[in-house]
Amino acid sequence: MPNVRLVAVGQDNPKPFNKLAEKLGVGKHLHISTGRSDIPQLMQGADVYVHPAYRENTGLVLLEALASGLPVLATATCGYAYHIKEADAGRVADAPFSQAAFDALFYEMVATQQRDAWSQNGIAYAQQLMRANDGSAEANILTALARQKTGRHTQDGHNLND
Repeated sequence: MPNVRLVAVGQDNPKPFNKLAEKLGVGKHLHISTGRSDIPQLMQGADVYVHPAYRENTGLVLLEALASGLPVLATATCGYAYHIKEADAGRVADAPFSQAAFDALFYEMVATQQRDAWSQNGIAYAQQLMRANDGSAEANILTALARQKTGRHTQDGHNLND
């Protein structure tokens, strides 16, 4: 696809990714950047957000993409991928990962006229989540994870190590 540009933002060393992209003949379509402050603007200027995580606890960035009106292609191994399905705001690639299936979903997403509907659905879903969140959702998630890690808690959820 000659008009596709991939902008990757993260803290990883870009050299091996750039080298692989050159080897595959797509180096001119890839731009890798370290963390930056204009992520919302990047999301608003994109057509599709691709998040091929092979392991990730939550994936808060998926919700950020929805709030930006950006259709999302994620892998099922990302903890928050279910939000994409619930919102009908993109596609989720099944696990175990298949590159061919992921490629087909990506092609569908860039070629379809459904992107506008996915965009609107994502925005509406994110607004609904924000209205329902009194600010404690993140704290509850972190507390539950901490309790799971220690494996020691009472029936009412209090940690026995306190």
